[in-house]
Amino acid sequence: MKTLILANAFKGSLSAGDAGKIIQKNLGASSKLMLISDGGDGIIDVFKSAAPAAKIIKKSVRDAYGIYHKAPFLLLPDGKTAVIETAKICGLGGIKKCDLKPLVSTSYGVGEMIARALKLGVKNFYIGLGGVACNDGGAGCAAALGVKFHDGKKNIPAAAAGLLKLKNIDVPPLNLSGVKFFALTDVTNPLLGPRGSAAVFGPQKCRTKQEVKVIAAALKNYARVIKKSLGRDVGRVPGAGAAGAIAAGLYVFLNAEITPGARFIFKKLKIENEIKKSGRVIITEGCLDAQTFMGKAPGAAVELAKKYKKEIIFICGKNKLKYAARRGIKKVLELSALARRGEDSMRDAAKILARASEI
Repeated sequence: MKTLILANAFKGSLSAGDAGKIIQKNLGASSKLMLISDGGDGIIDVFKSAAPAAKIIKKSVRDAYGIYHKAPFLLLPDGKTAVIETAKICGLGGIKKCDLKPLVSTSYGVGEMIARALKLGVKNFYIGLGGVACNDGGAGCAAALGVKFHDGKKNIPAAAAGLLKLKNIDVPPLNLSGVKFFALTDVTNPLLGPRGSAAVFGPQKCRTKQEVKVIAAALKNYARVIKKSLGRDVGRVPGAGAAGAIAAGLYVFLNAEITPGARFIFKKLKIENEIKKSGRVIITEGCLDAQTFMGKAPGAAVELAKKYKKEIIFICGKNKLKYAARRGIKKVLELSALARRGEDSMRDAAKILARASEI
């Protein structure tokens, strides 16, 4: 019986690739490993795993606080398609809560990376959204590509603090004929409102509730000026609030298509066909809960495997989902429950997973 392993990361302990390899080692030649993503962290690894001939290209770009660092993008074998992972450019990972500066942090580096890729002849951009330390509505990204933001007298910083004073936007010709952008996200949150970028995701990037309020006001003004200056109403667009609302900027300034990342990636990698051909499907994720089925790649994998009546085994760090069988999952293996005395399920995840995957 052929087993298809669809590996997603155990955040904080194992990458998708490492987790998948441990499981495949136990199952041997009768298994096939594919990495999956919903558009956020790990999207470069997913496409690189599916297309080993793709090239990882590193460029010097600014992080969320304007400090230059080397960040990667992936150039697919066609030489015309780039995969960009925002978390690797202006990511939140590794920044202490006390060091967050959400009013001045920006997505400028994302725009720099796009510009670098354009110079190499890239025509298709798959931009994985998530895990960023900024909440600038993608204004920083646009600024790196030449868009100017004014307060009526002078140019202003393309960050949340600057957007509070925004009155006009000047968009020069961006010379993007024939270039397509896909903004890949696992959320449908809009830019504004109670489910908007600041309200829902702001607390992850802010130190205080007051900062969240300031960002909400800044993005509201940003949307108002965009509508006045450019005639585009971005406030309620589903998914525009993703990744510090970088999705909104990509949509407005680059005409990006905001699309569910899991669906997009599964189609590109033909994962549904692989599920059809398999006898059983093993799916991994750090935490199995209700949110797994709200646009996340592991949830999408479960639903497809159920559709084709495949045996589903779900391996997770922690299981918070009641009645997994109702979702079509035959067996849940929870690493935290399988940890032996003295073992820590995060620290010793590789060892516990090796035992759990002897199935």
